Amino acid sequence: FMARAKALFEVTAARRDDPSEILRVLNRELAKGNDAGMFVTAVAGSLATATGELLLAIAGHEAPVIVDTAGAARQPALDGGPILGLLPIDDFPLHRLVLGPGETLVGFTDGVTEAENREGGFFGMERVLPALTGRPFASAAVARDALVASVAAFVDGAAASDDLTVLALHRAPAGAPAAGWIPAP
Repeated sequence: FMARAKALFEVTAARRDDPSEILRVLNRELAKGNDAGMFVTAVAGSLATATGELLLAIAGHEAPVIVDTAGAARQPALDGGPILGLLPIDDFPLHRLVLGPGETLVGFTDGVTEAENREGGFFGMERVLPALTGRPFASAAVARDALVASVAAFVDGAAASDDLTVLALHRAPAGAPAAGWIPAP
C-alpha cells in the first residue's frame, strides 16, 4: 500500500502544482479497492523559494512547526483533511504560510510524537515545541538534529515502535552569502 501511495504521489505531484488537488487525487485513487482498510497520512506542499511562500495541504497529519529568528517555535493552526485511502473525501484545505529570512520549518511523522519511553509515556506535541524553542537555527540540519536528539534522550534506548522522520527547511537570513533554501540531507 505504501509503495502504491508513493508511486501515485510522484506521478500526481509531477502533473499538478496545487497541494490540495494532489491530496484529492491521491485519496480518490487510494480509496479504490482498499478492502484492507489501509491508510496514509501526508502533507503536500509547494515552495516559492524567491518569496518564502509555502502552500500546504494536510491529510491526517500533524502540522509542521515554524521556528522564527528569535528561536520561538509555533505550530500554526492548520485545518487538515482526512487520512488518505479510506473514504473518497475531497476536502483538503489549502494553507498559505510565508517563511521569512532566517526562519525554519520542521515537519515530522507520528514516529516523533508517538515515540515511547521505557515507562510507556509518549514524546507528544508537548515536547516537540520545547525541543525546537530557544534558539534560531543556522541550518535545516541543526533543526532536524535538535528534534531527533530530544526524542532519543526521551526514549532513552527503548525500542522504536514506528519510523521517525523529520523534514526541515531553512531559509537563509537576508544578506547571507548563500541566500536561499537549504533542506536537511
